[in-house]
Amino acid sequence: MKYIKKSKKEPQVLTEAKAGGGNYDSLRKTDIQVSLLEEQGHLCAYCMGRISLELNEYYQPKIGIEHFLPQENHADKSLDYSNMLGVCNGKSGEHHHCDKTIGGKVEGTTELRRLNPLDKNCEKMLKYNLNGTIQSIDENEEVEYDLNTNLNLNNDKLKENRKIAFDLAWEQFKKVHKNKANWTKQTFQAEIDKLKQTNAEGKYMAYCQCLIYLFEKKKKSAN
Repeated sequence: MKYIKKSKKEPQVLTEAKAGGGNYDSLRKTDIQVSLLEEQGHLCAYCMGRISLELNEYYQPKIGIEHFLPQENHADKSLDYSNMLGVCNGKSGEHHHCDKTIGGKVEGTTELRRLNPLDKNCEKMLKYNLNGTIQSIDENEEVEYDLNTNLNLNNDKLKENRKIAFDLAWEQFKKVHKNKANWTKQTFQAEIDKLKQTNAEGKYMAYCQCLIYLFEKKKKSAN
């Protein structure tokens, strides 16, 4: 999970809906989706997988709009842009996750107990293993419940995706820095700094916080 800094300016379509007494269901969503993509560097707010306006196999954009506080519980926040997140389509093979988790977020009334990508401290609550597992850094039960029950972020496919992403990044690092004698703290910090930046298209690398965490561990053991 990556911290998301919300824009202070909401898309015009929301301003107009509020002024005209409109409702969320009747809105044209594209402008909101574009704004969320730019804000989040084209990553899902929960799993950090790639999201976009491209259509999936069901001819739906590969980005959904999630109300962090569910509309059913918080009708007053239905048109509140600060409550909106860009999320993936919530399915990896046979696994449902993020806002589509069965028995979790998909219920429409489920609220996360502790995790919140709008909280500056969310990144510090999590740790990642080389096998792709994501865990509470201090074994907090509420964080673990959000990860595994409310969001299902440790399903086999997402773990595999995170592992592949780090393995590729690590192989690229070794290809560029062939001499291990040069693997200093500064070398790893430079890699971390790159992962914290978007590319020319405004996109973060998928699963970037997982990669940052694991490169931070490499940095700690370096000279």
